[in-house]
Amino acid sequence: MKSHADPIRNPDFSGIIHDRRAQKNLSQTDLAHLLYCDTSSVANWETGRSRPPLELIPRLCDILEIPLDSFFQMPQYHGELSPAEMDAIGLYHRLNAHDRAVIDHLIASIHLQQEQRLRRRCLTDFVTLRRIDHRSVFLPGAFSEESGDPVFVRRSFLTETASFVVTIEGDDMEPDYADGCDVYVRSAKTAEPGDIVCAAVNGEICVREFRPGLLHALNLKRGDRTLIPSDHLYILGIVIGSVSQSDLPGSRESEMLEILDHEHNRYRTTAIKRTSR
Repeated sequence: MKSHADPIRNPDFSGIIHDRRAQKNLSQTDLAHLLYCDTSSVANWETGRSRPPLELIPRLCDILEIPLDSFFQMPQYHGELSPAEMDAIGLYHRLNAHDRAVIDHLIASIHLQQEQRLRRRCLTDFVTLRRIDHRSVFLPGAFSEESGDPVFVRRSFLTETASFVVTIEGDDMEPDYADGCDVYVRSAKTAEPGDIVCAAVNGEICVREFRPGLLHALNLKRGDRTLIPSDHLYILGIVIGSVSQSDLPGSRESEMLEILDHEHNRYRTTAIKRTSR
């Protein structure tokens, strides 16, 4: 049998709420207003005389930015049900219909809170770029950095500097850039000798090192592309780095980012239609 000091069975809600409220520079009255409850209720929670009702806990955690597992001082979920979690499921099945409805409402609120937190994190922590299709034919008047599939990458100085992403095709740029890897490109119309550029030559998009009169392949087994007067060369941008695995979002983040991108495109389409009327 567990003692009253067991932190899982009897978490210290009072200390958690008080300490986090103070860190957020909120008074008890401020917190009460945000929760639509009485100041005396907050005071009672912080002194341990009472506990916040279940239906308020998701909003309370959201305001104080406390993960629910931390609030309840529970171990993080690692993919297998613990004996305590199995006991909780058994207790749930013993509840009457009303109490189950309360628990169901709490679970739904928790999921909603998690989705809202994920949404905020994706909006602040990620940048959406577009992958230019190197197989497409480049047309000067039709080229747009907004075309192509979205690429979601973590926000950093590098990713915020980039204008678009292009995929390396072939082994011309090995060993620096392997076949199939994505690279960040910063838009530019001119380049200096030695710059790695994304360029279009007679409509064909490629990535090479820019040198006077030619486009150089880093792979010594591949030949350079010598430019002749009749060639139409357009510099699209300078390659500033490669897309690393750590730049990419996880599966849940990817799902949310796709939703946000769809919402953005729908809003932009609606705005364009309104403007054209």
